[in-house]
Amino acid sequence: MSDDLRFALRQMRKSPAFSITVALTLALGIGASTAIFSVVDAVLLRPLPYAEPDRLVRLYETKAEEARGSLSGPNFLDLRAQGRVLSAMAAYRQWSVALTGQGQAARLDAALVSPSFFDVLGVPPLHGRTFVDAGRGGSFLPIVISHDAACVPRC
Repeated sequence: MSDDLRFALRQMRKSPAFSITVALTLALGIGASTAIFSVVDAVLLRPLPYAEPDRLVRLYETKAEEARGSLSGPNFLDLRAQGRVLSAMAAYRQWSVALTGQGQAARLDAALVSPSFFDVLGVPPLHGRTFVDAGRGGSFLPIVISHDAACVPRC
């Protein structure tokens, strides 16, 4: 094996351009394969971080002006009241907000969710509580801060 290694090194010294081309091609191929596997692993192989992810579905409604859109509030309430197929339903609407105050502003993802959102996903809070029924709540608008948002912009 040592003879083969010495022969390979001699050949590489004879044609350095070819050796560099081969090394760069190998590096590019290994890097691309690693990147593709990382995406496949994160998207397809790892389960969703929810209790029973195979039982979660997302409902859309078809509108005339677009192929697929989110459910309107009244339609969601009608489906939840009349639904006998789904064991529970929750609604959410996402957008991006700017967190300002002391220091530099930070862009955060925010969502307006129905009170049953965390129960449907099976995600308990790390500290405190999520939401209470509308009849038991106060006059304030409760919020839930994620772990990622709790350290912005210090992280």
